[in-house]
Amino acid sequence: MTAQAVFSITTRQQKGIALLSVLLVTTVAAVLVAQMMRHTSGSMQMAQQSSEGLQAYWYARSGVSFARQVLFEDVQKDTASPDEAPVDHLKEAWAEQFAPFDIEKGTVAVKVIDLQSRLNVNNLRGPQAEQAKATLAGLFSKLGISKRALPEIEALLGRQELLDIRELSYLESLGDAELARLSTYIVALPEFASKLNVNTASETLLAATLGNKSQHEARKIVNARKKEPIRTIAGEPFSNYHGTSTTLDVKSRFFEIQSVARFSGQVKHLMARVERDSEKGIRLLQSVEGPAAVKELLVGLDQQ
Repeated sequence: MTAQAVFSITTRQQKGIALLSVLLVTTVAAVLVAQMMRHTSGSMQMAQQSSEGLQAYWYARSGVSFARQVLFEDVQKDTASPDEAPVDHLKEAWAEQFAPFDIEKGTVAVKVIDLQSRLNVNNLRGPQAEQAKATLAGLFSKLGISKRALPEIEALLGRQELLDIRELSYLESLGDAELARLSTYIVALPEFASKLNVNTASETLLAATLGNKSQHEARKIVNARKKEPIRTIAGEPFSNYHGTSTTLDVKSRFFEIQSVARFSGQVKHLMARVERDSEKGIRLLQSVEGPAAVKELLVGLDQQ
């Protein structure tokens, strides 16, 4: 073979290798670009979801702020009428079932709950401890819950104040189903002598509180307040109850606000507990995020 032929073959081989190298580099570059585009697209999607989640959270906060304003205006209305004793009842604006508010790309739903429509378990640590124990025992009977958990609850509250009734789930004698039934009748408030509002308490809890022959009296109270709110606990049927002045009232200070915001596929749940004072305004006591904190509102929305 001549030198010229060898040179020709070598040149063709070099060109082939160069072409393969170019193709390899191009392929690798294309793969890297595709990966970078996927990464960039994923990052942009995550950033968008994060932004939408943040907007949903602030919409939920707006729902809480709206409810706080409604509660503030209610107490302002009471102070503007000094001739009438303040009363909180289920026909006031804060107690209405608010329809979900339409917002851009979603909705906001809000619910306000009077926490003094429930038995404060921390009262078992206070001056009315015996009356609170009797009410709790009566409530267990009304709900068909075994009283085997009562001594354990009393022992727990003898050692510490409860911040949340979910702390009762650690008791061996109280099952999850039993606590779920109790949850709409009891609460843990940051004081040991809060009173039960007879205008907002359920018939079941009123009956447990009033004691002997209480079911009939409780029903009378509920029927009477449907026509007009109860403005005093002096007189029938409360005069027959020995703990009237220390455990019953017609107004409330503690409330829970539940807010759910849905925005562009993102959902945020927010619960706020507040204390309302005619002079100091609305004070935030607790704020919790998550579906478990607003389950009563979620149930209401499912039923709509």
